[in-house]
Amino acid sequence: MKSAGYDIALLVNERFLNQLSGALYYSGFLTINGSVDFYKGKMCLEHELMDFRKEFSQGLEGNVPTELQGFLKMDFRFKLTSEPLIRFIPGNGLDDQKISINTGLRIYFFLWQGLEIKFDARISITTPIKIGDNLQLVADLENAGVMEMQLKYGASMKNQMTMDLDNIVENALKMYFANRKICQRIELPCISKLVKEVKQYIQPDKNEEGNDLGILPITLDAVKIVSPTMLALGINLMGYKGGDPGLLHEFAKNCSLAVAVSETAIFKVFSYVWNHSRFSRALGSSGNMWLVKDNDSLTGVKTGTLRVKKLDDFFKKVSDIKAFIDKTVSKAITGGFIEASTVYKGMEFQYGLGVTLKNEPKFDLLGGNLVSIYNMAFSVNLRLACYCTIEYKVEVDTNGWFPDCLTPWDDDITIYTRNKRLRLFDRRLSLSNLELKYGRGKLVWDDERNALSFEVEKINLYWNFEDPNSPLHGLPGDLINWITDQLEDDIVKKIPKVTVTPTLTYGVPYIPFPLKITGKNIEVTNSEVIMAADLEFEELGKSTYPVPKYIVNINNGEIHKIGCDSVIDTYEVHQRSYHLLSEALNHGYDGCSKCLPAFHKK
Repeated sequence: MKSAGYDIALLVNERFLNQLSGALYYSGFLTINGSVDFYKGKMCLEHELMDFRKEFSQGLEGNVPTELQGFLKMDFRFKLTSEPLIRFIPGNGLDDQKISINTGLRIYFFLWQGLEIKFDARISITTPIKIGDNLQLVADLENAGVMEMQLKYGASMKNQMTMDLDNIVENALKMYFANRKICQRIELPCISKLVKEVKQYIQPDKNEEGNDLGILPITLDAVKIVSPTMLALGINLMGYKGGDPGLLHEFAKNCSLAVAVSETAIFKVFSYVWNHSRFSRALGSSGNMWLVKDNDSLTGVKTGTLRVKKLDDFFKKVSDIKAFIDKTVSKAITGGFIEASTVYKGMEFQYGLGVTLKNEPKFDLLGGNLVSIYNMAFSVNLRLACYCTIEYKVEVDTNGWFPDCLTPWDDDITIYTRNKRLRLFDRRLSLSNLELKYGRGKLVWDDERNALSFEVEKINLYWNFEDPNSPLHGLPGDLINWITDQLEDDIVKKIPKVTVTPTLTYGVPYIPFPLKITGKNIEVTNSEVIMAADLEFEELGKSTYPVPKYIVNINNGEIHKIGCDSVIDTYEVHQRSYHLLSEALNHGYDGCSKCLPAFHKK
């Protein structure tokens, strides 16, 4: 089994990390602005202060004139030059899994009140994966450590100066990661204990022992990095302790995440939701069903075509049509000069349904995403009325008994036409224990709940209409079947979807792009359900053709060719792309003095 003996196996792979990496890059991750005051022994970063080289500043105190103290201040700025490369680092246990982030930086130092120097750097950061109270899996950069840092200095740079700059960079990184207000947390996809469906309906929301209801008992029993880019989680429900971490593996490829849920786990969640939520089991419905006469068939408006054998005999049996119009007698009395006819235009059924689901249904997994349903009972209060519409027509046959072919004129003249609506019956029926003969459902992904849900598709009930008191007693079998099909379909539409798996959680705080689940694929076997999907930031398009060749810095209003070094110096949030230089110029932007000097006017 892909669930490795656990109730749920969750796989997070490189596809998610790639999306996350791009989102971090374009949302300003590791964008750092700060300053160092050597005279005061302070480092400032986003209004946060820390002591820096305090012993050096104490030695300068009182020995530097006020007008020269400004030369002992240094501003700095860090900016990513490439997307971070994110990898899982395997550990020995549940609490020893980590993530590494490798990326490139451009580092700027502004010193001596005007001098700018810049370097390129490579850094490697590690951060542990933490498990929160709600099974939230988080790589919290507050406790990140710098594993490796390489700054590319010029050959003429003094060793002491490079050591000082290294020290500034390392302390600025630590200060950045320690500040929750500006530092991102990497939240990995996981399973939530909260079942929104239960929490929405439940009143009260605590049981007799004071424990929250709607909080599904879930334990995370295994976290295993199965490859450098693959993380697998083993999750159990309701105190179950099964599962083998050695069997956790890459059971799905080419997706951001995959979930394998055992049939037992689905039953557990379904039963929990059914028994704890307070959504109404009583379903009400009313409406109309129409049948329109069309030659030898009845057309069910909005529902297809129904063919009923001996329909005319049925109408004559259940109504006073024959007594109302007797074509043969009318013709005989009038010597054949007056003809009366009736045309059956159709039937209308008015119904009212009151349905109560009496017990928790059971189901089995089938192939093809289908589920068979059994042990489902209803009580039904049915009001059903039937009306028949006929057209009554009286014509004068000016030819009398002579054949129409012998007269050169129009023989039949209509002198009277009338539509009449007859009520055939209006009855009520109470069925206290209506059982399920056949039921079919499917498992679907519910985007609103972020969970798999069970949805009823089709039911066949044991309707007993053979009783003489039944409103449908005596109707042709095809017509009864059509009516019961419509009522069953209406019941199905009212049965709500029910959550059968815990909620999947995902999201990256502080990143401005919404993370969406796409490309869902669900496979149902007779023992488990496997769902694979992608997590994507829609703003990060996979490809663009043709590639824009001009980049505008909206912060200073300059246009650059795509390969200009100034583009690297521009924050991604300030970049806008243009295919045509003329379009950028028409919007009032100015050409770069380096790469577009002919269009530089300012």
